[in-house]
Order: sequence, then C-alpha cells, then structure tokens
Amino acid sequence: RGAGNLNLVSKSGMTIGNVPLTLQQIQEGTGINYTLSVANTFETMGPSEFFSDKFSALFVRFTFLPIKNKSTWSEPTFVIHNAAAFGEMQNRGDHQMFDFKTPDNGFYESGFIADYLLKFGPLGFGAGVFYRYGPYEFAETKDNFFYKVSVRLKFL
Repeated sequence: RGAGNLNLVSKSGMTIGNVPLTLQQIQEGTGINYTLSVANTFETMGPSEFFSDKFSALFVRFTFLPIKNKSTWSEPTFVIHNAAAFGEMQNRGDHQMFDFKTPDNGFYESGFIADYLLKFGPLGFGAGVFYRYGPYEFAETKDNFFYKVSVRLKFL
C-alpha cells in the first residue's frame, strides 16, 4: 500500500517580445495577507512579487496516508510541501518605473500541513506552516514563517 502519495507539478513559461510588465510571467504567490493554503502555488511568496520573461517552477507534495482512528470527526493526514522557482528578465530596463523582483537566484520554500484535523463528511479543515529560505528570505527569521488554514474536499 505504500506510505502515501507523491504529487509533482512543473510549471514553465516564456514571454517572447517586448511586452508590458503585466503581460510577463508572474509567479503564483499566495503568501502575504492570504491565510488559505493553495496547492501548487508559492505559499510564502506575495502575489505579483516576482516577474520574469522566462521561468520554471517545481512543486513537490508528499501526502502521507491518513491516520486511522475511531473518530468520525477527525482523520489527520500530514503533507510535506516543497517548492522552488528560477527565472530571468531580459528587458528589465524597460520596466524602471516598477519595483519588482526576478527569481534569478532561485526562490525556495518548504512546509508542513496537517489536513483533516476536523472532518465533516468529505470536507476537511487543517493547518499548515511554511518557511521561506534562500536568497530571497526576509532578514527577520520570524517573517519567513507563514501560517495558513487548509480546506480540502475529498472526492471518492
């Protein structure tokens, strides 16, 4: 039966030509001021924090098998989350009026989610903690931690 399920998602994109910043590749961040965990996004990156004309991202989640108990309201399921992105901007000089970052040096994050701590039929609620590290981590360690609520719907 194994220990769980491995989910790998790779995303890449490239913008050709000299286009406005809003039409460049935007890495999908749900970190700052967003307290809901969203799979296959950067949980610690702010929305529109990073732009690039070429990028590649990898999302890896391992979901352990649920812990079976006699409870009908809880079925804890633990998830390990890792994500990384690399990107570059060739025409950065064309966007001087905007303050943005490009993940040239690599953006990294990891996290741990406890799903289905509360369970109502197929609907489950949990919590997660994520950590941002590497070249784009914040100066204060406490600012690199992000806490989120997990809402999952299990289809049979």
